[in-house]
Amino acid sequence: MKINISNKNTQALCELEERKEDAYLSINTALSVSASHSLHHLASEMTANATPSRDVDELTGMLAQLYTAPTSEECDEIARDMAARVARDGLIHLKTTDMLINLETEAKNKKSGLAREGALIGICALAEVIGRPSEPYLVPMLPMILDLYADKGPVVQDAAARAAVAIMAIMPSQSAPLVLPVLFQCISGPGKKWQTKVGALQLLADLSNASPIQVGIALPEIIPVVKDCLSDTKAEVRISSTGTFL
Repeated sequence: MKINISNKNTQALCELEERKEDAYLSINTALSVSASHSLHHLASEMTANATPSRDVDELTGMLAQLYTAPTSEECDEIARDMAARVARDGLIHLKTTDMLINLETEAKNKKSGLAREGALIGICALAEVIGRPSEPYLVPMLPMILDLYADKGPVVQDAAARAAVAIMAIMPSQSAPLVLPVLFQCISGPGKKWQTKVGALQLLADLSNASPIQVGIALPEIIPVVKDCLSDTKAEVRISSTGTFL
């Protein structure tokens, strides 16, 4: 009987040890799985937090390339890639990268025609690739762009004209009353070069075709501005003012 009891006790102890081992194994497995999940979650968070920073760095790099691209074609390709990234990832990148401030600063860079042209090509690409959602951000740049119609470099003048036309093209008719004062300032503002006046008159003519109702309502304000241009000292301004409403 003693032997039987001893055997039973031994068997019970063995079973207890096996259960303890199983329990330890289950606990270790659970801890491993939990740790794995935690590490995966942490890695995901780190990746998510790193992605915006990486995007900012890449877009900032594209901006820098805009101002040094050796040809207009290469610059345009970079600009469109950059604009496509902004369109895909969100307009928030216009702020996180200070893109608009950067473009405006370089557009005024008196020491580098490449930088001025690149900035204008970048602005044009934002308008053409992103479209109407970019309008509120780009319309305030029109006075600066129109001033560059008088740039000494023909390629800069051309880039300015393209950028201005691209911005006007994405404007809804309802925005006409907002842009008219901008054009008036560029037409009759003090110190404006004749190229800027001609450019603004051309945009005014385009606006009258695109938004005839809104422009018609504003005729009492428009006519005096255009009338003053009929006696401008520059023939180009006089000719442009004559053709504004033809």
